[in-house]
Amino acid sequence: MQQLPPDQDRYLVLLKHMATLSPPLFIMGGFAEDALLYHRITRQHGDLDVLIVRSQLNQCLQQLKPLGFAEFEAYLEESPGRPLILGARTDNLHLEIGVSNPEPSGGYIFEVPGQPPPSRFRVFLPEDTFQYPATTIEGVAVQTISPLALYQMRAASAMTRSFGEMRASDLTMQEQLRKTFFASQDERQLIPKIVKL
Repeated sequence: MQQLPPDQDRYLVLLKHMATLSPPLFIMGGFAEDALLYHRITRQHGDLDVLIVRSQLNQCLQQLKPLGFAEFEAYLEESPGRPLILGARTDNLHLEIGVSNPEPSGGYIFEVPGQPPPSRFRVFLPEDTFQYPATTIEGVAVQTISPLALYQMRAASAMTRSFGEMRASDLTMQEQLRKTFFASQDERQLIPKIVKL
């Protein structure tokens, strides 16, 4: 096995544990890009991001307790007691959970911070968000959100600057996703629908 970037072996152990959960947690962000594009950890990651449907939130939190994630903090809320983004830390691991809601016309809604707080942006994700086949990273089977959902999440982050300016590495991965999965599509068709709330 290749030499992993520093501290990433701990995330690999976490991914192995998460692979046993049912219903599965769908990975997004940098680990999902590594899994879909390279099937290995290519760089240092500061956290592991997952996306779930709201109806699975309580079950998800219960499943994560035995993995050491007992206390979650709400980073963004729709209203008191109704979190949109949660986070927890344990043993130098940082886990973030994004909570999505089904869209009546198909697809999913995910909300991200807006400026100034407490404004938000509503990002509309595709119907296949949770339908992509399992893949592997470092030989570990994982579920990721679909390539289109992942691409649109990155695009939404760039458009809204919800999580700060895109780094050069983020832009490189975004372009690699486009070339790998959407090379024949007009880039304008890949732009997500975003509404400022």
